[in-house]
Amino acid sequence: RKYRKIFASYSRRDMAIVEQFERYAAAVGDEYLRDLVHLRSGEKWNDGLKRLIEQADVFQLFWSSNSMQSPFVRDEWMYALSLNRPNFIRPMYWEQ
Repeated sequence: RKYRKIFASYSRRDMAIVEQFERYAAAVGDEYLRDLVHLRSGEKWNDGLKRLIEQADVFQLFWSSNSMQSPFVRDEWMYALSLNRPNFIRPMYWEQ
């Protein structure tokens, strides 16, 4: 497929870097699936996040000192691993 759906797993403390990548992805025709954008208030977030991860072509893990401490990010990447999809999880590092 020409366009991909990318699930963004990140710490909210890293929102600025995620938004930069999201703008780039949109420019080349890809869509970021993010909790704040695609989930509705009142929706069960855990179920909604799992649905978004399942719909994604790529699980983009924004790995940072912030995200490695987040239990939510941990739950997301553990679920992505459990799907056992080859080349699905793509970590993004930007810190030293």
